Amino acid sequence: MYNINEILCKHINKEPKLENVYHYSGSEAMLNILKGNSIHMSLISLQNDLLEIKHTISLLEEMKDDISNIINDDVILKDFNTEIKNYKRYLERKSRVYTFSVSNKSDSLTCWSEYTNKLGYCIGINFDKINKQIENFCEDNKMIAWLCGNVIYDPKEQKKILKLVIKKLSEEVKGKRHPKSTEIIGDFVVAIYFLSYFMKCEALVEEDEYRFVIHTSDNIPVYFKNKQNITIPYIIVDGDFSDCYREIIIGPLEKRFTKESLKLYLKHELNEKNEKMYKLNVEDINIDYSRIKYRW
Repeated sequence: MYNINEILCKHINKEPKLENVYHYSGSEAMLNILKGNSIHMSLISLQNDLLEIKHTISLLEEMKDDISNIINDDVILKDFNTEIKNYKRYLERKSRVYTFSVSNKSDSLTCWSEYTNKLGYCIGINFDKINKQIENFCEDNKMIAWLCGNVIYDPKEQKKILKLVIKKLSEEVKGKRHPKSTEIIGDFVVAIYFLSYFMKCEALVEEDEYRFVIHTSDNIPVYFKNKQNITIPYIIVDGDFSDCYREIIIGPLEKRFTKESLKLYLKHELNEKNEKMYKLNVEDINIDYSRIKYRW
C-alpha cells in the first residue's frame, strides 16, 4: 500500500497562523465545550457548505484534459476515473469522516454572522493542546486516519496540488497493470479525497478555516443532533480538554452573560452531584467583549 500520509503531509499546511485557533458557537454549545471532557465532531458531508467534497470533484472535471495528458495511458486513465466514481459512491453510502472546524481569525464578523447570527461566543483554543488530545483519542481508538490543517481556498493552488498528486500517481503506476496498478490508483484516490476535505470554494475565504478531520473506525458510536431542522450525525471525542482554552469573546449581540457573570458562572456552577461543573482554571482565561459594536 502506498504511503498516502506522505502525500497529505506534503500538501496540507498543518501549522495554524497563530498559537490559538477559534471556535464560534451558541451559548449552550460553548458551555458544553468548556466542561473540558470532550468535543463533538460532525459528519463532514453535512457541513453548512453544500459544495463540501463536491468542489474538488468539480475541479477534477475541469482538469480532465490536463489529467489525460499527465497520465498518458488510456487503461490507467479509465481505472483512475472508475476509482474516483467508486470512492464517491462509497462516501455516499458509508461516510465515516468527521470534522471539528475552527478559524484562524478571532472576533471575525464573517464567522459571527455565519455561525452565531452575531450572538454566541468565540473560544480561543491553544492549538498544540487540542491537537494532542485529538491525536491521543485517535491512537487509543485505532482510527483509520486523521489529519489537521488549513483549508485551501485559491483554485489555482488547489489545481496545482491535484496535478502534482496525479503526476506522482502516473510515475508510480508506469509500466504496471491490474491488480498492482489498481491498488496504487486506489491509494491515490483516497489521498485525493482526503485533500478534498481541505479544499473549499474561494468565495468562503473570509472564514479562514482550520480543520481537524477523522476517518473513524466502525466501533465508534455515532450520535445525532438537530440543527436548522437537519439531523446531523456526530461523534464524541473524549479527552482532557480543560487546559486547552485560552480566551472567550462574547458576541456583538449576545446578552446571556456579561464577562463578569460568565467568569463567576464558570468558577462556581455545580452539577447534579454538587461538584464543580467546569474543571478549567478560569483565571487563566481572558474573557472579553467583541470589538464589533452593533445595536441589532
